[in-house]
Amino acid sequence: MKQRKEIRKCGMYYYVYIPSMYSQGKENQLDKEDRRWFKKNYERDTETMDYKRITEKRNVNIFREKNNG
Repeated sequence: MKQRKEIRKCGMYYYVYIPSMYSQGKENQLDKEDRRWFKKNYERDTETMDYKRITEKRNVNIFREKNNG
């Protein structure tokens, strides 16, 4: 039995290849960890039924560590 070749995963793999597999209905060809990543970072839009990326909103205070006196 052949060992599966290890794939180097980059940003294009995560943000282009995986969503395209879901939009084509071929998500069963992805690894379990890739499907888990997709469900964590994307959600289905109820109006258009397309997938959209979930963006995290972070409150950043740039002066938190600086002396404002």
